[in-house]
Amino acid sequence: MYELGMGIDKDLNQAFAWYQKSADQEYAKAQYNLGIFYALAKGVEKDIEQSKYWVKKAHENGYSGSSIF
Repeated sequence: MYELGMGIDKDLNQAFAWYQKSADQEYAKAQYNLGIFYALAKGVEKDIEQSKYWVKKAHENGYSGSSIF
């Protein structure tokens, strides 16, 4: 919701914070989204190593979308 501004103001910092909370609880899609945020510097500083880490975690937790990244 925060990432796209659906029904609320767009806020990448809030989106990142919620993805982080979900990723810490092993939610694979949130882990993938964190990887994308780090790769594209969306609300955070660009960090390719963090991007790789989170996309790999998403893949390990069964998120099939991460295999194309």
